[in-house]
Amino acid sequence: MSFAVTGTVKEVLQTKQGVSASGKDWATQEFILTTDDSNYPCDICFRIFGNDKITECAVKAGESLQVFFDIRSRDYNGRWFTDINVWKIDRMLKPNEVANGVQNDSQTQGNAGFQQHTQPVQQQQGNSNDLPF
Repeated sequence: MSFAVTGTVKEVLQTKQGVSASGKDWATQEFILTTDDSNYPCDICFRIFGNDKITECAVKAGESLQVFFDIRSRDYNGRWFTDINVWKIDRMLKPNEVANGVQNDSQTQGNAGFQQHTQPVQQQQGNSNDLPF
């Protein structure tokens, strides 16, 4: 199951590297994205796996991104762990770049056949400071 979300990179964490039990090298990097939801923005920790993917994505703090990801959970000794794994990143144009006519290659390629799988927050009646849950 794949999803997408847009937001701004809040923090890029250190790359972790190691060697698997089978002797293969591995690398992973996590970053925190603050979602663009104007009512209830939240921070999400994403993981990029593999040196080639880390280099390809080259995530930097402050960037506006659309992140495509999978969510997977696994059991380890009766305890469940969930990973949010990135498989694609598109950089978003900032308003001043749009005004200046700057074009971003990832924007021109498009995302044919992809639909964003996010649910809008239902607005409750009453005080505008009410939480939706």
